[in-house]
Amino acid sequence: MDFKYKKLKEFRKAAKLTQQELADRIGVHRNSIIDYEKGRYEPKGYNLFSICVIFEKEMTDFYD
Repeated sequence: MDFKYKKLKEFRKAAKLTQQELADRIGVHRNSIIDYEKGRYEPKGYNLFSICVIFEKEMTDFYD
C-alpha cells in the first residue's frame, strides 16, 4: 500500500490549516509536514493517527 501524500495536502487545505499549524497540532516540525506532502516520508504510528483525528479521516483514506 502506498501513502497518498497528495491527499494530506488536500485535507490540510480544506481544513484551512497551514503546514505550521498542522505541525504544531501533531507535535512535529514544519519540515516533517513538507516531507509528508512531497512524498519523501510518510507519517507513521502516532503521527498518522493524529492526522486522522484532526481531519476526521480513516487511515485507509491515506492509502491505496
